[in-house]
Amino acid sequence: MSAFEYAPQGVCSRLMQFDIEDNKIHNLKVVGGCNGNLQGIGKLVEGMDIDEVISRVEGIR
Repeated sequence: MSAFEYAPQGVCSRLMQFDIEDNKIHNLKVVGGCNGNLQGIGKLVEGMDIDEVISRVEGIR
């Protein structure tokens, strides 16, 4: 399992931390933003193929 961090731009969230194993997202944690919504997103993407997640959220501003 590999750990990653992403610092989004132009949104309330300041940092996203997650693991990738076998091209699937695990343990998404987000710093900043609306806690309830972000916990829900974390549950929705848990175990999802990273390419599927990208295709679903790509272009959302």
